[in-house]
Amino acid sequence: MASRLINVAGNPNLARCPSSGAIININKDEIEKSRALKSARQNKDKEFRELRQDVNDLKELLNKLVEKL
Repeated sequence: MASRLINVAGNPNLARCPSSGAIININKDEIEKSRALKSARQNKDKEFRELRQDVNDLKELLNKLVEKL
């Protein structure tokens, strides 16, 4: 596949796909770094959603407790 890509002038880390015209990052280190950052961001978002759900659960429990008093 890399042999069919056209190098982008002025940037050795980028290449253009002749069939779609898309610019592709061909630097494997940057790609792995980007994937790691995306994974970390997704994990952080998941933790935030779980924390939000825990807070909502606590609110429900407190409301039930107050209703019983």
